[in-house]
Amino acid sequence: MVPAIQVEQVVKRYGQLHALAGVSLEIERGEFFGLLGPNGAGKTTLMRAVVGLIPPNLGTVRVAGRDPRADRSVHTLMAMVPEDEAVPDQLTARQFVEYVAALHGITDRRVAAGVLERVDLTAVADRRLGGFSKGMRRVSGSAVHYLADVKQVTPDIICNYMTLLTENSPLVFFLDEFDRSSPIRN
Repeated sequence: MVPAIQVEQVVKRYGQLHALAGVSLEIERGEFFGLLGPNGAGKTTLMRAVVGLIPPNLGTVRVAGRDPRADRSVHTLMAMVPEDEAVPDQLTARQFVEYVAALHGITDRRVAAGVLERVDLTAVADRRLGGFSKGMRRVSGSAVHYLADVKQVTPDIICNYMTLLTENSPLVFFLDEFDRSSPIRN
């Protein structure tokens, strides 16, 4: 079986700084993997290479056997939840999810309502995101990945946000649903 993520001897340099120096790892489908290290160790750089945001200087990155920079279709299989999730302060959670749904061509508001329910934000769906805690903003930003029928999520610095590790969290959902399509879209 093709690994979910395969990284072989990846090197990433920024001038004289070696952010990654020959990193190799393999993550199987459905496997839970933690990436730990001190600030500046290259964790975010590695995640950016895995999702195809930056090219390695040397080495290879494969997601489901494909190069995430050369084969953009692999992006339908994953999403990155960055440490600093950018959500518009002036929108409510409902408006934000409906807006992103519209970008995906989804106009049925029941889909957005289902996403909000899945991540336990229904009770606060009409509050502005600017008034949310950092954890709630992160959950709101992560929720929209359900709309893309994503099969895998690549969280960045997940340890800072233990609220995501609950029964209804996006992380748990993506791990559970890795081999199935999203129930939100069915």
